[in-house]
Amino acid sequence: MVLLKTSDGGAKWENISDNNAISLFAGEASFAASGTNIRCDSKGNAWIATGGIKSRIFHSNDYGTSWTAHDCPIVQEFNKNEDANKQLSYEVKNRLKKIYAGGGEKAAAKQKEKGKMLARERISYLIDKDSRWLEIGAFAAEDMYQDVGGCPSAGVICGIGYVSGRQCMIIANDATVKAGAWFPITAKKNLRAQEIAMENRLPVIYLVDSAGVFLPYQDEIFPDKEHFGRIFRNNAIMTGGAYLPIMSDEAMIVEGTGSVFLAGSYLVKSAIGEDIDNETLGGASTHYSIKKIMSMIGAPLNAGFDRIKPASPKLDEQEIYGILPNNRESPYDMRILFSYKQLYGQSIICGLGRIDGWAVGIVANQPSRFIMNCNQKKIPLVFLQDVTGFMVGSRSEQGGIIKDGAKMVNVVANSVVPKFTIVIGNSYGAGNYAMCGKAYDPRLIYAWPSAKIAVMGGSQAAKVLLQIQEASLKAKGEVISKEKEDELLKDITNRYDSQTTPYYAASRLWVDGIIDPLETRKVISMGIEAANQSPIESAFNPGVLQT
Repeated sequence: MVLLKTSDGGAKWENISDNNAISLFAGEASFAASGTNIRCDSKGNAWIATGGIKSRIFHSNDYGTSWTAHDCPIVQEFNKNEDANKQLSYEVKNRLKKIYAGGGEKAAAKQKEKGKMLARERISYLIDKDSRWLEIGAFAAEDMYQDVGGCPSAGVICGIGYVSGRQCMIIANDATVKAGAWFPITAKKNLRAQEIAMENRLPVIYLVDSAGVFLPYQDEIFPDKEHFGRIFRNNAIMTGGAYLPIMSDEAMIVEGTGSVFLAGSYLVKSAIGEDIDNETLGGASTHYSIKKIMSMIGAPLNAGFDRIKPASPKLDEQEIYGILPNNRESPYDMRILFSYKQLYGQSIICGLGRIDGWAVGIVANQPSRFIMNCNQKKIPLVFLQDVTGFMVGSRSEQGGIIKDGAKMVNVVANSVVPKFTIVIGNSYGAGNYAMCGKAYDPRLIYAWPSAKIAVMGGSQAAKVLLQIQEASLKAKGEVISKEKEDELLKDITNRYDSQTTPYYAASRLWVDGIIDPLETRKVISMGIEAANQSPIESAFNPGVLQT
């Protein structure tokens, strides 16, 4: 393949067939080469495709260069990215397999001996056959509580599923993990599930099999506002009543294995000296069908979000893996997906589109006006985060970066339409806030395996922390050699980087989960479907915007 520069600053291809070059982007000049349109800009850059969206810019210094399809550096870069991102997704799947095992084979065998189904088996039997399931917080407590043997998935399984065709929030205690006892992160995960259910008016189905609070951590789970008691409070608001099973609108107990009581037999013996078994104390005498009840619940409200017949993606979604650079500091062009007002504000990337048929406003950086428009038109917002924060320096400060940043935060915080956030790459500092991070109430927030979440990038943070540590050591009269400085920098960088991974974030529920990029459409579609059951009741009022 040979790219030749033309006299008017454009470019054209020679010796190229219709099968390996297609027109992707409109530019300022267009030329025909072997019957195929190649779009070029005034700088002499040509957009090409080697199939699907394997597209890159060939810059002016590439003119006159010949490549075969195999040694083209752009294709090589794509393949390298593809391999790296697929490996990241493979790691997610492997970790999930371990998480799905709960407390392990021995703990599962004990539950089977008691005649009980495992938590994930119960969910599988409950939800409609071949229906979609969106798990919330699968990575919660990952690598936490190692001093007591860990707490896979926080000992509770939460997610949005379909029962008799109705979307529900399902919360199931995993008795293979410390008998379903509640850790601090368990309460946080339950509260997140309740928050999603209340925001979207979803029925909640509890599959309860819990030993109660995990006593070694009782001081971190019992008394505070966002602790265990908040779950009771939320259920009381949703349904009325007292303790978890009794405050539900419907409560069923499985005969022989289920029981409900304020205090179990051991506590009764300790408190008042009475000998009694759990079945006698609070066993079951009836068993209803949850599915039958769900089929009789009235139809949900409708928020009126627009949806047409779903269609497949316009481009080959499998090639997403090759677009995102393996090096998170390398630039790439999101305009492969969409663009908005190309001739005004070249750094602004946003636009209207459809995902699985749903109308959405997609935001890939920080356009306040576009977000306001979506609120006025009642179009759900999708934020695609790959942001290193706001630009710093004298030019940005003099240009009003603080004012513009405040405006963005204002409209995001005051948005009334449902917001959904996907962390694709970097999510640093104030950029995380402005692009609807967890603090700004996205209905759902998920991360790709390539995500990094922190107040700033690892290399920048490490240098700042090194300067602080060096100042502290020098104040003590210690002399720092170059070797010692390099050792400190490496140690700080590694420690900081370990806290920016998507697993670290998902473990602490900063995000609702980590997904393969190909699951993004499902997450957004199910999220909007849930949000469509909760009509917008508040008017959009961003207040006074500083201009």
